[in-house]
Amino acid sequence: MFTGIVQGTAKLVSIDEKPNFRTHVVELPDHMLDGLETGASVAHNGCCLTVTEINGNHVSFDLMKETLRITNLGDLKVGDWVNVERAAKFSDEIGGHLMSGHIMTTAEVAKILTSENNRQIWFKVQDSQLMKYILYKGFIGIDGISLTVGEVTPTRFLRPFNSGNSGTHDSWEEKNSAHASTLKLIHKLRQW
Repeated sequence: MFTGIVQGTAKLVSIDEKPNFRTHVVELPDHMLDGLETGASVAHNGCCLTVTEINGNHVSFDLMKETLRITNLGDLKVGDWVNVERAAKFSDEIGGHLMSGHIMTTAEVAKILTSENNRQIWFKVQDSQLMKYILYKGFIGIDGISLTVGEVTPTRFLRPFNSGNSGTHDSWEEKNSAHASTLKLIHKLRQW
């Protein structure tokens, strides 16, 4: 389980590409290495991945065909950055929402509206059939960030931001319809 509170960003330093399979090696921030072992779970843009090898701060993760198909991780290139979060422990503060790391689809930035002290980012879901699971004032994971949904239409949803927010959220301003964000729908909603 994860909290949707991104603990850092990691640079993709190498990719070993095979048919329907890929190994990512990322350079994890030093503060995320303490106690990290092979077999541990680390979310990349919200997608739960398993550590397969550790070489200093270069950590390897294997991505199978389904992961490459359903997330934005298959589109990454060496030099790109991912939002990362180590798995939550029972003693950890849950500052966001409980997130599984199981991705359903991707979403694209459809529109950004900026006004004084506010910014609205509209996302369009790749698989529109999943819109029924996105609820007003519900929460959702986008690129590993736990967010509250501000408005829902039949094809899009809105995430409002304070313009004072910085860091990870700002990367969405650079994205356009050619770049998809990993979208994590909350498991409990899918059970309804």
